[in-house]
Amino acid sequence: MASDTEEPNVAALAQRAREAFERSLGAERPDPSEPPDPERLRRLEAAVRTLPRRQREIFLALRLDHMSYAQIAERTGLSIETVKRHFAAALYHLRHHMTYGRSPGLRARWRRCLRLW
Repeated sequence: MASDTEEPNVAALAQRAREAFERSLGAERPDPSEPPDPERLRRLEAAVRTLPRRQREIFLALRLDHMSYAQIAERTGLSIETVKRHFAAALYHLRHHMTYGRSPGLRARWRRCLRLW
C-alpha cells in the first residue's frame, strides 16, 4: 500500500484500472482478440481515480494483487471487517460513477444508509 504522502503514478493507476475492469467482467468478458471499449475504460479509470485513497488501495489490492482480506488487514492495521466495508464502499462508488458519470455525493450516501433501516 502507498503511504499517505505518496501520489500514485497516473499511468500505473490507469493500467491497474484497466486490469481490474477486465477481471471484473468475468463471464461477460468480450472476445480477447477485440480491444476493450475505450470509452468504458476511460470512465473506469476516472472512477478509480476519484475513490478515496484507502478505498482505492484496498480495491486494487483485492482485484489486482489478489490479496485476501486478512492480508490487507494485516498490512494496513485495519480489522478484516473494516477492509470489507472499504471494499464494499469502493464497489458502490465505482458502480455509481459508471452509471451516473459522477461520484456519489453525501446525500446519496445518506439515502442509502436510511434505506437500510
